[in-house]
Amino acid sequence: MKIKISSSQDKVSGLAQSYILSSVSERFIVYLVEIVFVLSLSEIFASLVGIKPYLFNAMVSYRLGELSFSYLLSRGFIINTVIFITIVFIYFLIEEVSGYGVGRILANKYIINRYVQSKDSRIVAHVIRAALKSFPLFVFVDSILIFRRNNRKFLQRASDAALGFLVVKKKISASKKYENLMDYLKLYVLGASIMYYSLFISTFIISWMIVPMVTSTSGTGQSRVNFLNEFVSILSQNIPFDFYLVTGGMTLSFGSLLFLVESLDSENAILVSILKSPSSVNFINGVLPQFIPESLGYVFGLSAAFSIASLIINFVQSMINKQASLSFANASARNLKYALASVSISLVLLVFAACIEASLFLLG
Repeated sequence: MKIKISSSQDKVSGLAQSYILSSVSERFIVYLVEIVFVLSLSEIFASLVGIKPYLFNAMVSYRLGELSFSYLLSRGFIINTVIFITIVFIYFLIEEVSGYGVGRILANKYIINRYVQSKDSRIVAHVIRAALKSFPLFVFVDSILIFRRNNRKFLQRASDAALGFLVVKKKISASKKYENLMDYLKLYVLGASIMYYSLFISTFIISWMIVPMVTSTSGTGQSRVNFLNEFVSILSQNIPFDFYLVTGGMTLSFGSLLFLVESLDSENAILVSILKSPSSVNFINGVLPQFIPESLGYVFGLSAAFSIASLIINFVQSMINKQASLSFANASARNLKYALASVSISLVLLVFAACIEASLFLLG
């Protein structure tokens, strides 16, 4: 849906051009990526001041079915949560005031106000919006109200409707095919990259601070195997990992997120223990060459999960708002195409990484 902002509203937003409403699925993925990015920063900060990563541990425990109510009421978890909410609020406040953030990068997203207000009133409204967005559970409930009957025109959250905000993106003057491709690369692939590498870096830093130095190592005792056996062995570990990431899209990518945190937490603990051992040089030579294609393979697997999540959200929206079936079919075909392309690229990268790793194993 195209909308034209009036001249008075152009002054409020500092922008004077045409916009299109940002889709619900697009805003969901952007918010998920932003929350994970800030969560990673908050867990690093908490670890630096001597607090355990309680939020990461809670996610791992939940996935393993071991999360208890007493853990959620523990002093460390509450302190960690306060740190997280504080950093999230600061991030969204900067994004609201400056207009720059992950949302702008991924989806050309702008926040505009439909009402002509004084400067002080607009600042207060932005502060309130940033504060509300700092609570993911509230945002989830608030977002469900996007589908209310009297909101089909502007697709606002209830809080945004009360504050007079619209979430729009700049219309790109390019061919439709090029625009769709760029949207896919920025929203799905770049968004998945931010989520994956922020979690990888944060869990690595946390593991580095808590895993002790290894003073000696013993031989692995491995017998020499042929390339094919090693290649199949590596793929048998990496392909299921990628499968869980992709199918996590059916849970709106929450399953992918929980699995990613659990896997990276355990893998980085092992990685750090080896890097702190005397055999670290040989390990680095054997791992770094295949790390980039393997991690990029998982990034594309995660982008496929985003495509599936978008498909589900678009389906729910079309059913509630009774949109034309042809419009939904076209959007679905595009999401499925992106999902299949992402899975294909992911598999190619994982096969390439397995070839490198198997070759290095035999040469080593």
